[in-house]
Formats: sequence, C-alpha cells, structure tokens
Amino acid sequence: MTGSRNHRHTKIHIGPAPAPTPGLEVGRPDIEYVDPHLHEDTPESTPAPGAPLVAGDLVAGTKYRIVRFIGDGGMGAVYEAEHVDLQRRVALKILHTELSHSHRAVELFRSEARTVSRIGADEIVQLHDFAELPDGRVMFTMELLEGPTLAEAITRESFSPARIISVLRQICSGLAAAHAAGVIHRDIKPDNIIVGPDDRIKILDFGLACPPGADDCRIGTVFYLAPEQITGDRIDPRTDIYSLGVAAYEMATGTRPFPG
Repeated sequence: MTGSRNHRHTKIHIGPAPAPTPGLEVGRPDIEYVDPHLHEDTPESTPAPGAPLVAGDLVAGTKYRIVRFIGDGGMGAVYEAEHVDLQRRVALKILHTELSHSHRAVELFRSEARTVSRIGADEIVQLHDFAELPDGRVMFTMELLEGPTLAEAITRESFSPARIISVLRQICSGLAAAHAAGVIHRDIKPDNIIVGPDDRIKILDFGLACPPGADDCRIGTVFYLAPEQITGDRIDPRTDIYSLGVAAYEMATGTRPFPG
C-alpha cells in the first residue's frame, strides 16, 4: 500500500456520485440513472432471488424501487432507491448474497443498523427502515445525502482554518454522541464523512463499530489507525479522536501525516 490517494477505497458513498467505475461489480454492466416514474405504466420488475439489482427493479418483499447503483463495500452494496408509495428517495444498503448465509455477517449487518439507530445525532446518518428479504438477505435504508465525501472535498479545494474548525466541531459532536451511546466508530477517515450543503457534516459507515474495551479491533484503514489498533490493545473513545486528528492534518495540508 502506498500513500497515493489513488489507492483510497471508499467502502460507502451516499449521495450524488460519479457513474460507477466499469467492472466495479464483476459480471454486471454499469448502472445509469433511470427515472423510476418511467416504469409506472409497466409491470414491476422483480429480480430473481439473489440476483444483482439494476435500475427499475423492485426489491422483493419491499416497497423500494432501485434508482441507481451508488457504491460497493465489504459487507454490502448501496443504491439510491425510492419508496413507491411515499416517493421518498433513500440510500438502500443490502448485504452481499454470498454473505447472507453467514450468521456472523448477518449479525454484524444488523448490529450496524442498530448502532446507527441508537446514536440518533444530527451529525450521524439517519436510519429509516430495516428488513429481511425473501432470499435471506438483509437490508436497511438511510437518508440520502447530498455532497461529496470529505476525502473528495480535500482533493478539490483548500480548507481555511475557520472551515477546518467548523467541520471538526461537527465531527466531534457526532463522535461525542456515539461515545455516550457506548459506540467506538474505529474507522474515522475522510472517506466516511459527507460534506453536505453549507458544510453540514454526516458521519457514515458504522460497520466496524464496537464497544469500548473490545479486543481484536485491528481492522480499519491503515493511514488512520490509532496505535492501540495496530498493536491489538484495547480501544476506547480516544481511538476515534486519534483518527480524527489524522483527518484534521489532511484537511490542513492536503496530505496524510503518515504515507504508509
């Protein structure tokens, strides 16, 4: 692994995004934006159990229709979807088919949903719904956010000291709420923070979250890992603060403090 930003791997990106990179999901074509209302006069398209979802598909057993593919992560894929009755746009995260038979994977997915719902802070992405699909996969829906990730914003523009302080105050507020709820994010990095209109911040991706004092918490993104994560020692809220400090350095300088 190198310090080049080209080697970033964003697990989840919620909100308007560039067209998916060809080949991002093996064996499927790129998915372009399709207005879901174009399908209102035709029968609903419901994919076979476990089949990849494409624009226009109705997710089996739900009222959600796929609008476009957003991104892919280790646990699941994220789509923009619309509730067919309420016409509310959401971000829909669905567990990968190959993981749906793993009890541990399903429980980790459920845990992420419960964790986000429990925190309930303005700076944390809001959860709307959770469901188990007929094919055994699980999914949840979240608010659909507008704006780039902080990582993308850093590459496009410079951050003034006042702007850095504003962003950090919001992230700290969200982390304080998470820590008060007994949750350590343990993967705080610019890729997991959305910069919305007027620099409103949302923290994403609690898939690696765990309680204070947990062991075996080395998983994370190498550039932002706190020393205790690398050595395998027990973590506490300071683990997230360390990672945030690395992100703050990156906002101020445009580069990471540690190249690899």
